[in-house]
Amino acid sequence: MNKLLLGSFAVAMTMGGSAAMAADMPLKAPPPPVVFSWTGCYVGIEGGGAWGRSKHTQSQAPFANQDFTPRFDISGGLGGFEYGCNQQFGGNWVFGIEGDISWSGKKGSSLETGPAGVLGGTATWSDETREKWLSTSRMRVGWTWDRAWLYVTGGFAAARLETNVTSPVLGTFSDKRTAYGWVAGAGLEYAFWNNWSLKAEYLYVNFDTTTFFTIAPVVALSSNRWVRADDHIFRVGLNWRFTDCAFGSCPVAPAPVFTK
Repeated sequence: MNKLLLGSFAVAMTMGGSAAMAADMPLKAPPPPVVFSWTGCYVGIEGGGAWGRSKHTQSQAPFANQDFTPRFDISGGLGGFEYGCNQQFGGNWVFGIEGDISWSGKKGSSLETGPAGVLGGTATWSDETREKWLSTSRMRVGWTWDRAWLYVTGGFAAARLETNVTSPVLGTFSDKRTAYGWVAGAGLEYAFWNNWSLKAEYLYVNFDTTTFFTIAPVVALSSNRWVRADDHIFRVGLNWRFTDCAFGSCPVAPAPVFTK
C-alpha cells in the first residue's frame, strides 16, 4: 500500500514538473510576413489604342519646306508582346528596362492643300500615312507600395510607316520606311496574384522627319517627300514574371569538381 502511494505521488510530481517546464518555455515566434518584391524578369502581352497627327511636306524647290497637307489625324488600335527585367532597391524604388513590339492599325489621310504645280500640292490628290508596327525600348523607374508600382518611362522608338499618294487620274503610289524617334510616359502596375501583374500606361511617341519617294515613281509626284508623325498611346498589359532575380543578381551554380 505504501509503495502504491509513493508511486502515485512520484507520477504526479513528474507530470506537474513537466507542465511547469512547458509553461516556462518561450513560445515560438510566428514567421515573418512575406514581403513582395518586383525584382525579376517577365514576358507579357499588351494592347490598346493610339491617336496622333501627321503631315506631308515638300522638300524640293521652288516650294521647299512648304506643306502638301495640314496636320491631319491618324488613329487606330495596336497590340503585341513585351518583355523586360526589374530590380527593386532602396526599399521602395524599382528600376527596370522594357522592350515591346506591336502590330498597329493606325492610319489617316488628307487632301493636298499646298501650292499648286508639279512640285506643289494638287487639290484633287489625297495623302495618307499608315503605321504598320511600332517598337519601343525604354527604362522604367518609380515608387512601389507593396504590390502597386507607379512609374515614369522613356527611351527610343521605331515604327514602320507607309505613305500613299492617290491621284484620281494616275492611281495610288506607295512607299514604306522605318521611322525613328523618342518615347516618354507613365503608368501603374499591380501584382494581383503570385507572379502575375496588370498594368495601364500612357506613352507619347515623336518620330523624326522621314523621307519618302527618294526616287519619284512619276514626274507628277515629287521626290523626297518629308513625312512627320507622332503617337499618343493608351494601353494595358498582362505580365508573367518567370524569375526572382535580374541584372546579374541571380546565383551562379558552382562549377563541377572532378576528382581522380
